[in-house]
Amino acid sequence: MTSAQKNPVVAATTGEAQGINSPQQDSTPAAAKRLIEAFPCCNIKPGSKRPSGNAWQENPITPEQWAGAGVGVVCGPVEGFTTAVHGLDADIPHPEAAAAFKAWLDQYLAELGGMPLERVGKAPKFLVPFRFDDGEPLAKGEFTSKALWKDGIKGDNADKVQLEVLGAGNQFVAYATHPDTGKPYEWSGGQIHDIEPHELPALSRDNLAAIKAEFLRIMAEHGLAEDTLAVAKAAPAKPRANVSANDGGIIEKVVEAYRIGDILSGAGYTKTGTRWRCPDSSSGIPGVVLLTGDDGKERVYSHHGSDALANGYANDVFDVVVALEYGGAFSQAVRAEANKLDPEGQRQRQQEYMAANGAERKKLERDAASADAKAGRKAADDAEQEAATSDDLPPFPDDLIALPHGLGELQNYVYGTMIYPSPAAAGFTALAIYTSLAQSHLTINSMGGLGFNEQYMMLGGTGSGKEGTRKPFRYIHERLKRQVFNAGALPQILRSAPSSKQGLHKHLEDDNSLVMLSDEFGEWLCTTESGSPTQQALGYLMEIYSSALETVHPGGAVMNRYAPVKNPRVTLYTTSTAERMIETMTASQADSGSYNRFVYLPMGKTPSEKRYEGFEFEPCQRTMEPLEWLVAQSGTVYISPEAGERFKEQDMSVTEPIKHIDPPFGGRLGEQAIKLAGLVALSDKRTTISADDMDTAFALRVGLYKRTRALFAGEDAISDKHISVKAADQIRGRLEQKAVLYRSQLPAFSRAYRRLSVAEQNAVVVSLVEDGSMIQAEGSKARFESQLFDG
Repeated sequence: MTSAQKNPVVAATTGEAQGINSPQQDSTPAAAKRLIEAFPCCNIKPGSKRPSGNAWQENPITPEQWAGAGVGVVCGPVEGFTTAVHGLDADIPHPEAAAAFKAWLDQYLAELGGMPLERVGKAPKFLVPFRFDDGEPLAKGEFTSKALWKDGIKGDNADKVQLEVLGAGNQFVAYATHPDTGKPYEWSGGQIHDIEPHELPALSRDNLAAIKAEFLRIMAEHGLAEDTLAVAKAAPAKPRANVSANDGGIIEKVVEAYRIGDILSGAGYTKTGTRWRCPDSSSGIPGVVLLTGDDGKERVYSHHGSDALANGYANDVFDVVVALEYGGAFSQAVRAEANKLDPEGQRQRQQEYMAANGAERKKLERDAASADAKAGRKAADDAEQEAATSDDLPPFPDDLIALPHGLGELQNYVYGTMIYPSPAAAGFTALAIYTSLAQSHLTINSMGGLGFNEQYMMLGGTGSGKEGTRKPFRYIHERLKRQVFNAGALPQILRSAPSSKQGLHKHLEDDNSLVMLSDEFGEWLCTTESGSPTQQALGYLMEIYSSALETVHPGGAVMNRYAPVKNPRVTLYTTSTAERMIETMTASQADSGSYNRFVYLPMGKTPSEKRYEGFEFEPCQRTMEPLEWLVAQSGTVYISPEAGERFKEQDMSVTEPIKHIDPPFGGRLGEQAIKLAGLVALSDKRTTISADDMDTAFALRVGLYKRTRALFAGEDAISDKHISVKAADQIRGRLEQKAVLYRSQLPAFSRAYRRLSVAEQNAVVVSLVEDGSMIQAEGSKARFESQLFDG
C-alpha cells in the first residue's frame, strides 16, 4: 500500500490522486500544513465526512494538531481569520442535471471574478468554495434549497437532490477519502491549499438568491421537484363559505356517488404508479396526488400549474367535479348534479324558490352582475393601456377594449371568469367565440363567398391574461346545448392542435365545423419539420382556411379510405409565448402564408393583477340572448352598398399597401376585416354589414396588425439564419447603442443568445471580438468596449 493510499493529503501532495495536478512535495503533508495556515480547519474522522473533536467551530486546528487523516474547512466567521469561507454544495446525483447546473454556475462565477475551484467526492455531485462579506454573517442553511426528487416522488436519500449553502456551523471536506467511493476527494481549477481565502469568488446574498433560483429552474427542467406527497398531506381542505342546507345535501350526495379516480380518468388525466398527470402538463411529472383524509373522504392535491385543481387545497370529490366538469361554476354544478342525483327533490326546491323570489328578482340580479362586470372592465382599461405602451408596442385598439353590442356583453362575461383579468384578452376571446358560432351555417356575400372561419393566436406569458381564456368556449357551448336549440348548429370542440393531416380530416368527416383550442401553439409549431405529420397538418389547415365553400380531401391512403368533406370550417384559437413563436418562425413557413392566416393579440410584458374573488362563471341572459339568436341563423350575411364603399376606401389606402410591403403578417388584413365586420353585425342581431361595422372592423384588424408587427420587428423572427448568427446580429445592434457591455448583460439583450449553450455563447463572444465589433477591456474578462458605438 502506497502512502497515497494510506493518506489522501499525502496523495494530494504527491500528485497520486486522479485529477490532482500538484507539484511534488517531500514526505511531510505540506498541503495540509499550507491549508491549515491559510484557512480555519478541523480534523475529519477517518472513513467519514464528519469533523472530530469538540468545539471545532470555534477552535480551528494548527498544523501541529492535525491528526493525519482528513482535513475540513470551517465555514463562517472564525476568530483569527479575516475572510469568512463558505461552500456551495451541489448534491445532484443525476449526471445531466448536474452538468447543466455546473455549466451555468461556471459562467456565472467567471463573470464575478475570483478563482473558482471545484471539489468532487462522489461524482456528479460537486462543491464550490466562496467567500462572503455581505453584512450579517451567512447563517447555516440560509439559502439551502428544499430536497427535490425525480418526478416529485420521494425515494432513498441517495436519490435526493439539494443545493446546500454551507453557512456558520458547517464545514466542508478539503482532503479525505470519500466513505462511499473509497477514493480521495479531487479538486479541479487549482488546489485549495495553493490559494488564499481572499482569492475565492465573493458572493453576496443577491448572488446566492440568483444561484438558488437558477438551480431550481434547471432542476425543474430535468423533472426534479419537491416531494409531492408531503406537500399534499400538509394542504388544508378547500373551504366552502355560505353553503345552504339544500346545497350541502346535494354536495354530500355527489361525494357519495363518485370516485375521484374515475373523474380524473374521464377528464384525460393519466395514472402513473400511485399518482396522476394532468393532461395539460408540460413537465410530464405526475404531480396529482390522491389522499384519504382522517374523515375517510377522498381528496386530491395538484402540483401542476396548468391544472384546474391546482388551487393550493386538498380537493374533495365535489371540488373535483366542479373544477373539471363545470369549469369552476359552483352553482351550476349544484343545480346540474341535483337534477341527476335527486331530480324529484330538485323540482320541489325550484318551485319553492320561484314562489319565494319570483322571476323578476332573478333578472335584476343578472342585470346587476352584468353592470358590475362592465364597471370592472372599465376600471382596468387605463391600467392595461398604460402597461401595453410601456412595452414599446402600440396600444391596444380602443374598439377591442370596449367591443360593441353582444360582443361587448360576451367580453364582460369572459372578463368575469379570468384569474388575470384583461379587457383586451377578454375582447379577443369574445371575437373568437362569436367566430366559432357563426362559421357553421353562415357565409358572407363577398366576391365568391367568404366563410367566417378564422385563426386566432394570443401571445403572452404568465399573468398576461391568456390563462383560462379557452374555458369560456366550453362554458358558452355547454350552455347553448342545454337550450332548446339544435345541438347540430354548434361545432365540435377539440382541445389540441392536430397531430396529422389524416387525423384532422377524420374529425372533419364527423363534423365539418370544428373549434380547436390549443395551448402553447409555438411548441406544436416547432415540430412541423419538413415532411413530418405535423408539417402536413399545418399545410392542410392552410388549405382548409381558404376552402370554406369548397371540398377538401387528404389524398389517397393505403390502409384507410377518406370521404371528401364539403364546406370545411375550422376556428383555431391558440395561445403561446411571444418568445417561443419568435424562436420557431421560419422564412419558409412565412413564404407559404402560414402566419398571415392568424389574427394575433400580443399581450404586454407587465402582468395583470391576479384576482382571488368576484368571479362569475355562469353567463347571464343578457350575454346569452344574442348568442341564442346567432346559432339559430343560417344562410348569408350581406355587405350593404355603403359598407362595400367603405371597404374599398380602407383596403386601397391602408390594407392593400401593407399586403405588398409585409405579406407574411399583412397578406390577409382586408379579408379578415370583412369577417370581423360580419361579427359586429351579428352581435347586434343583424345579417347586413353597415359602414360603421366596417369602420370598427378595420380599426380592430389594423390596430392588432400594428401591435403584432412592432413585436416581431427587430427580432429577426422570420429567418432561417443559424441561431448563433441571430445572437451575434442582435448583440451588434446593442453595440451600436452602448459604449460598454458586460457579459452578464448579453442574455438580456438577445433572446437567441439565451438559448445557446455556454460553449456556443463563448463562440459568439469570440466572433464579435474577432470581427472588430467589440474589444475586451484591459484587465477584465467580463467587460467589453463597443467599436460600433458612435456616441
